[in-house]
Amino acid sequence: MNPLKIVLAKSTLSLLLVLGLSWSFSVPSVAQVLSPGTCGTASPDPEHLSYLEAIGEAYRNGLDMSITRRDSGGLSRIYIPFKAHIVRAPGSNNYMQVPALLTTLCELNQKYRASGIQFYLKDLPNYIFDGSLYYHTGWTQGNTQMTTYNMSRVVNVHFVDLSAMGLCGYATFPGSGAGTTLRQGGLMMSVPCSQPGNTTLAHEMGHYLALPHPFEGTSPQPQGVFAERVTRNTNEPAPRLNSNCATAGDRFCDTPADFIGNRWPCNGAAPQDTDINGDAFRPDATLFMSYSNDNCQNKFSAEQMNVMRYTLTGTSGGNGPRSYLLLPPMPAYDSVRSSTTLIEPAAGAPASPANWVYFKWTAAPNATMYYVRVVRGITLMFERWVSDTSLLYTGPDLASNGNYSVTVRPFNPASTCAPSSPSRSFTTTTPFGLSTSGLIDQYFRVYPTVLRQGEPLFYQFSDATEGIDAMEITVRSMQGQSVYQNRVMDAQALKTIATEKLSPGFYTLEARTGRWSKAIKIIVQ
Repeated sequence: MNPLKIVLAKSTLSLLLVLGLSWSFSVPSVAQVLSPGTCGTASPDPEHLSYLEAIGEAYRNGLDMSITRRDSGGLSRIYIPFKAHIVRAPGSNNYMQVPALLTTLCELNQKYRASGIQFYLKDLPNYIFDGSLYYHTGWTQGNTQMTTYNMSRVVNVHFVDLSAMGLCGYATFPGSGAGTTLRQGGLMMSVPCSQPGNTTLAHEMGHYLALPHPFEGTSPQPQGVFAERVTRNTNEPAPRLNSNCATAGDRFCDTPADFIGNRWPCNGAAPQDTDINGDAFRPDATLFMSYSNDNCQNKFSAEQMNVMRYTLTGTSGGNGPRSYLLLPPMPAYDSVRSSTTLIEPAAGAPASPANWVYFKWTAAPNATMYYVRVVRGITLMFERWVSDTSLLYTGPDLASNGNYSVTVRPFNPASTCAPSSPSRSFTTTTPFGLSTSGLIDQYFRVYPTVLRQGEPLFYQFSDATEGIDAMEITVRSMQGQSVYQNRVMDAQALKTIATEKLSPGFYTLEARTGRWSKAIKIIVQ
């Protein structure tokens, strides 16, 4: 027998808390279709509802549940790893873009701040290039996707297109969904509903952390005997029925009875109805778990926060059903509050070869990563995740004589709210064809180091050369004969060396100042 069933009786609730028994749920992974653009999370099964009732009674009796654990700054922080799986269909740009992901995760943490729960990026997004898993037409694709790609000990969040199912997203309750225990279930999010300003991710994450809808079991028959009643009075005069908030609806007595299972506005035009006592429902449009429009929602109730925290941490007597998310613990990170400034390509700089563009930017305090994004108009050309403050791009994605713009966004896994840098425009020239190898030094760059006879050899000095005397540039053959000399005064300008008259073979480019020198081997074929 499931251990939960043994201890559900109210008389044995204290035993449940002391023993901290393991929980096992069997909520179906197949969700119910509601109205278009809504949530497809399945109704919780009786075992899960009993789990909520047990936690709720302990909370209302003042027992030591997770919500009461505080540190000097309020609720103690619980850090949860967030793994993004971004599905892409070949030839389509309708996938979850990284800037939107970072901002949406920032907003998710703002919505969960009062609960003391904070999500952090677990490594970089996992890109799934499979069109058959992007456009979902049924539940099978979601189960296949979670079974195949879920990672262990993280919240697996998959970004797909659920529009054909009429859904914005769905999630699995603890103990349910595809996959084994430490990688079971997750969230399936429709890209249009996952953009900044939406609350769908907060709503579905609530389901993942055990919260049902506030209208659970009431919306089909608001006047039914088992529907949640508006009253919170446990001693109503006959023939009125007493409050049943602890055993009906979402099982939370600090969320008003709700009967609206479709999206509804919060401007006074909401549907109206009464319960079995004849009392008018007054659902709370500000709850993230309701079906009110996104702009209405802004909070979780205290009991809802308690359940989410208990689901993660359990009590001193045992673990919660999602406690596996807490190990290993998150490394310490401080907030990234400021953006960065692009240094190179400098404003108005000469065009760079299309397959050799050097980007450099200022460091942002506390940032451990930088997201570099290059676009042409609104089309993404390439993106890179960089742990340094510079990037040498040598790929095939840029065309000759193109006009592009670049932005850089600083962040760390726990802090994704900093804005991107101001956009910087740059242009490209014809790419060099034989090799994209070269040298990047603190003071100068030389490329390519392998080239065909007649192709130009480029060199350029960085802004670190400011205050340094003029540089002497010499190219020598293997016999030591000087074949090129130049005295460089305008250090940061891009310069070229013609190679039409150079015979195939090995050469050395020498750069010298009064206190610094460097020699680079060049091959002309």
